[in-house]
Amino acid sequence: MKLKKLFEDETRNITKNDWILIGIITIIYAIISFINLGSLKNPQTFAEFNEGTTINIEIEGESKYIQKIRHYSGHEEGTYRIFGSNDKKEYKEIAMFTDEYVFQWKDTPINEEIKYLKIVCQSKKGFIGEIALYDEKGEKIEVTTEENKDKLVIDEQASVPEEISFMNSTYFDEIYFARTAYEYINGMQAYEWVHPPLGKLIQMIPIACLGMNPFAYRMMGNLAGILMVGVMYILGKNLFKNSKYALLAGAIMMFDNFHFAQTRMGTVDSFLVLFIMLSALFMFKYLVLKKEDKLKQKVKWLALSGIFFGLSVSVKWTGLYAGLGLCILFFAKMIKDIIKNKKLDKEYLYIIASCVLYFVLIPCAIYILCYLLFPNVNPDRNRKFWRYIFTNTKNV
Repeated sequence: MKLKKLFEDETRNITKNDWILIGIITIIYAIISFINLGSLKNPQTFAEFNEGTTINIEIEGESKYIQKIRHYSGHEEGTYRIFGSNDKKEYKEIAMFTDEYVFQWKDTPINEEIKYLKIVCQSKKGFIGEIALYDEKGEKIEVTTEENKDKLVIDEQASVPEEISFMNSTYFDEIYFARTAYEYINGMQAYEWVHPPLGKLIQMIPIACLGMNPFAYRMMGNLAGILMVGVMYILGKNLFKNSKYALLAGAIMMFDNFHFAQTRMGTVDSFLVLFIMLSALFMFKYLVLKKEDKLKQKVKWLALSGIFFGLSVSVKWTGLYAGLGLCILFFAKMIKDIIKNKKLDKEYLYIIASCVLYFVLIPCAIYILCYLLFPNVNPDRNRKFWRYIFTNTKNV
């Protein structure tokens, strides 16, 4: 089929050539979106601190001038005091640092000539993934330690970045969602519980395979952003019955800066928007069906719309607003048809009963299943599971 003939197509059908166009724009966007998505090389082992826990580090060779210390925080923020010594007997405090955020690299000035370094935790809890020392020239200093427990902070020196940036540290709401996805994997108490678990359950899949690093916790959101380009094309074809307008719709999504930035962050909003778009697409496919079309086909599109609506709500409760819009469109069509036909067909009663299943019962089942997949999401161990779901949904 020639390109001109393709663009003269005035149906909602997705043709072979449409799929080719979808593939081209999707691949182009995917290549661009994965460039500088994030580092795969971050510390994976962490030293756990309690209040008063001490780690001792020794400079190899002679004492050296330490310009700064670079450290990588774990999944909980901590506060630490740094002491230095040249004889391992008398120590003086030379610096102090606090983790403002989790899974981030941070530099702390030292500006002292020392041989031995002691780090003491001042908070109830803390985690450090790696520590590196730098001299006045900005070059990394070789360090060692005698204690096995202390080796956890110097066992992945190759993971220490030359420059701190978004490529190797969390930023924006990644400090909540990426952290919680990590806690899901490790069976820890969930830090972020104000949204349902599904988004973090999806986010944790590459983390479980690739480790806790920026590329892994941004990967699924980026994939959702890539899929949105194709979904927007299909939605455009269904709305305008013309491939050139569908291509324009896909291109707008492809080059939208907000879409590009938001989906490349390790948050759950990408999944929310993708599921809402799919739910809207399938509802539209139902709305354009004619009265004489098969009931099976009508129920199919409503079922798919309802399932993706349930998935959106299980990512964030804001998916309910999308469901309200779908509900208005559904009943507007029904009322219009009843007025036109001057009667309420039995088919509509069946469709309404189907909607109870697909837009109420199944979404509720998806929502509850997400919590069952990760019971540690409950921050109150004394509250029963079912009561927790109800209370948490009501309070947020």
